[in-house]
Amino acid sequence: MDSLAESAIYSVFQFGPQNLTNMAWAEAFLFMTHAPLLDAISASAIPQIAAFGPQNLGNTAWAFSTLGILDLPLLNAIASQAMRHIAEFVSQGLGNTAWAYANLSVCAATLMEAISSQAIAKRNELGMQEMTNIAWAVSKLELENSPLMHALSAASLARILQFNS
Repeated sequence: MDSLAESAIYSVFQFGPQNLTNMAWAEAFLFMTHAPLLDAISASAIPQIAAFGPQNLGNTAWAFSTLGILDLPLLNAIASQAMRHIAEFVSQGLGNTAWAYANLSVCAATLMEAISSQAIAKRNELGMQEMTNIAWAVSKLELENSPLMHALSAASLARILQFNS
């Protein structure tokens, strides 16, 4: 795998957002931490971050977080771009992005507030995993957000009551 990663380093700088995201995701999925390749992915992604869509942003953050890679320049770029498109994030993207930042103990407060606002607005669309990830992230980062917690609690309770019907 190392030889494959080594050869990929040279190609990464020709990749667009989807290929960069896929490469980062594959590294995380395989629990393969090839630092030079991850550095190259980050170095290539940052100047192109404006072309990253919501899924690319969330999946890239998730991949680096899953591997425990604290790449603040990349995470700051992702947070900045995510703020521009937060309303376009699907439920899974909201949950994964919140989880990724909290997992690395990165308190991107403005991003977390935007995720929280979207989670409140989309509370009836969120799956249990997304609700759990967002609630856990807010708690881990020690962010006070009673409206979010009340909305998630109410949505969770409504689902639990459906199972009892």
